[in-house]
Amino acid sequence: MIDVIASAWEQKDGVVVERRTTRQGAPRVDMTGVQGDFYSASIWAPGTELQITSFSPCFELEGGTKPGMKY
Repeated sequence: MIDVIASAWEQKDGVVVERRTTRQGAPRVDMTGVQGDFYSASIWAPGTELQITSFSPCFELEGGTKPGMKY
């Protein structure tokens, strides 16, 4: 699954794709776009879950953002 995701994103212009592994040795891929957008996909729960993480700097909240805050 991670190879399929990585291969698809490698076809897109303006995206840097890095194939990696998690600390537990599971496959992971990080994708960073030219606009500062970031996506990561990895396999969790011994091969039974696909975890997708994303970040986009498309807007800033008043007072900034802090981990764990509710918005």
